[in-house]
Amino acid sequence: MVPNEIREALSDMSQPDRELHFAAIRYVMREATYGRLYPRRGVRCVSRQPIFELRWEISGRLWRLYEGEPVFEPNLLIALRFHEKDVSTNDDELIRSRQDDEIGIAEDRYGRGLPSRWGRFAG
Repeated sequence: MVPNEIREALSDMSQPDRELHFAAIRYVMREATYGRLYPRRGVRCVSRQPIFELRWEISGRLWRLYEGEPVFEPNLLIALRFHEKDVSTNDDELIRSRQDDEIGIAEDRYGRGLPSRWGRFAG
């Protein structure tokens, strides 16, 4: 799901810009995997579940990737939802509501995948 969301979100860009953004996404995910992101550097917990928001900005566009880090799999990061944060309305309440909706999608995906451990193990 998330790879398709990334492709769709970047589809309006030129090929060089897409490559730049893909590189930034890979960099942020790699840094998260190695535990090198900190609250001031682009990661924060957004749920009572172990779901974190990876965030960055490129060329004035705000990107968000919600990922899960299950406590029983300490070396596993699960990409749950990717989107561009829309701040065009300048309405803080609407922006927050839309972002909460995106976090809700990530929470739903996390919960639905948990019983099967996101397809990693046959049950």
